[in-house]
Amino acid sequence: MPSLFSDEGYNVKILDPPYAGYSWIPDISIFDDIDNTEVYVTTGKYSLDEFDYTPEEETQVSLRKRNFFCYGIMKCAPVAFHLNLYGNGAYNSSGASTDFYYFENYSISRGYDNSFMNSYAELCHLSDITSFSNSGENTLTIMANNLTHQPVILQEPEYVPSRSVDNTA
Repeated sequence: MPSLFSDEGYNVKILDPPYAGYSWIPDISIFDDIDNTEVYVTTGKYSLDEFDYTPEEETQVSLRKRNFFCYGIMKCAPVAFHLNLYGNGAYNSSGASTDFYYFENYSISRGYDNSFMNSYAELCHLSDITSFSNSGENTLTIMANNLTHQPVILQEPEYVPSRSVDNTA
């Protein structure tokens, strides 16, 4: 599509092309030979401070180390205790991290899912990366977003992400 529209004189913008260059991380160099085309990778470029979501590399590393240690303890324990020690991937953590997400049931969840939050941030900041004009210029904008591919529970009634969701009422 970018090539076809570009050949017809359209100004083409592509945001987060899925599997560009057959890679999970889009290889945007495949669009270099197409005139009038700009390509951007926006996944993970925006933050959601208003939801108290700030992923930090140190937090991710310390969580991985903790979970690796807890996994070892769980595997050493008798099989009858595995489910309780695993705790839906939380390993019975007393608090949820920003880089950790798990369901307790269909109404309760803890933590944030990084993939969901990165996609959600793109949509929240859509007005920052797009604009409208009456210039009469022919344009094509293609945007891919993976928000619908990450199952999470959102806080009712606004349906927004929250570190601790309880929709049992």
